[in-house]
Amino acid sequence: MATIIKRSGSFRVQISRKGKRLSATFDTKAQAEIWAYQMEAMILNDENLEQEIIIDENLSVIDIFEKYKNTVSPKKRGFVKERIRIEKLCRDPAFLLPIEKLTNKVMAVWRDKRLTQVQPLTVKRELILISAILNTAIKEWGVNLPYNPVKMIQQPKNPRPRNQRVSEENKLKIVKQLDWDMKTPPTTTSQWVAFAFCLALATAMRRGEICSFTWGDLYLEESYIHLDMTKNGDERNVPLSTKAKSLLKLLIPQQKNVRVVAVTPDVLSSTFRKAKIAVGLENIRFHDARREATTQFAEKLNPLEVAAITGHKDINQLRSTYYNPDASKLAKKLD
Repeated sequence: MATIIKRSGSFRVQISRKGKRLSATFDTKAQAEIWAYQMEAMILNDENLEQEIIIDENLSVIDIFEKYKNTVSPKKRGFVKERIRIEKLCRDPAFLLPIEKLTNKVMAVWRDKRLTQVQPLTVKRELILISAILNTAIKEWGVNLPYNPVKMIQQPKNPRPRNQRVSEENKLKIVKQLDWDMKTPPTTTSQWVAFAFCLALATAMRRGEICSFTWGDLYLEESYIHLDMTKNGDERNVPLSTKAKSLLKLLIPQQKNVRVVAVTPDVLSSTFRKAKIAVGLENIRFHDARREATTQFAEKLNPLEVAAITGHKDINQLRSTYYNPDASKLAKKLD
């Protein structure tokens, strides 16, 4: 049987059955009874419950962060990066307070302080993560928060979209620094990074997509690459231009389960970063290749066709973030 105790205007329910202990606090006795009935039924049916779930005034915000990191994050494709972000949040003294003391005022103070340390986009990403954690805690774990405080504060403004273009000269400088001749199959890590950069410029594929597709995903005769899982969770087929096919034809075919590009995303990023700095192109990022390719596609295709290639669901984001046309070329179209 569940034990329900009225305390300080709230109702605390405790359950101990079949070696499992659960507890939570609710505003009304009816809420406590419903929750107790549901939890006891799950225990009696031997459904998978954690051995001990204690949700009360002793629970800190960091406890919630840790639980999310250990139980929810591992199910995500971006688990490693999310784990690092959560561990960083757990080291922040601002979150040592009890969960019921996490208010919108606390989050607003944290946001403002964080904005003095990192870029607004980073703060926005962290707030999105914190909000997701709190939503899960409220909806799934019975944490007694009346509302999600992150949703009650203003989000940092989005920075102006990057408008960096990658010229042919830029490409050649970086590729040369990476020691690839663009005529023979890449063999070293640096050469594979150069190949990946050229492929991104020809296809608008993301770094992770380039580093993950296999020979079984490549359909050269049909002129496309099949991506089974992309950043937004959908599959997509990336059409291959003559330039893209020429690059891929330089490679020696392997078994279907072998990745086509023999470099990991992290190694690609670090190697590319060193090469661009070495040639004085610090402002260029690998992701700018996706923007450059998208802009070039937009000169030939309609927005829906471009979105089909890039995988964008939001045409407005595609236009504002990735489409950066040359004003001189647009001027010529006016005459």
